[in-house]
Amino acid sequence: TLSITLSNNPVTLNVKPQYDNLQLGLAALEALFVTEQGSAITEQVTAQDLRRDNAITGITTMVNAYSYHFEPATATHAKNISWQIGQYGNGVARENYQSETSIINGIITDFNTKPELVAAITALQLTPWKLELEAANDAFNAAYLLRTQQLGAASPETILATRLETNTSYYEMRDFINSYFTINKGAAPYAKTSGELNALIDQYNTMLAGRSTPPKETIPNP
Repeated sequence: TLSITLSNNPVTLNVKPQYDNLQLGLAALEALFVTEQGSAITEQVTAQDLRRDNAITGITTMVNAYSYHFEPATATHAKNISWQIGQYGNGVARENYQSETSIINGIITDFNTKPELVAAITALQLTPWKLELEAANDAFNAAYLLRTQQLGAASPETILATRLETNTSYYEMRDFINSYFTINKGAAPYAKTSGELNALIDQYNTMLAGRSTPPKETIPNP
């Protein structure tokens, strides 16, 4: 949610204070979910994070080089990829774990669905790099979820209280986006933002469906 809001500019959306509060709450919550550094699963998480960092850095480095290619078509393909990655901000590999996971998922989706990027990946023979980035991100997420299942060192009461506070911040930001969507009759950038957030919510609802049946929340979508 934070990553999507950031990509659509919280200032433009008029939710910068709410975005900042949610970011602070998430940081506090993540700080409670820490396993011992000697954990084998923690080592897997670190290794897979480095693997995906190398993959995205490798792709970025290659397209940067190709953007100076003497053949105009090759340079254009490279610039198309570079521009799209740039839409997610600078330094993807330096993002926190969950933010990087979300960003890479978005990049992979773009690579697979946007015609100009599909053509560029093929023309520059970057398919192996794309597959490695996707595999590395999936492997990281699997290791991260496994580590999450083993958490519990922090006080359950503290975790619960912090989670509730973070939930409150989340719903506040969501409600602000809802309100501005209604006031602006779904005009940009609210239509795009709500569409992306609803897609994210749907993904998590699907993931949770086998374990619980929480009420489905939505953000208005035209």
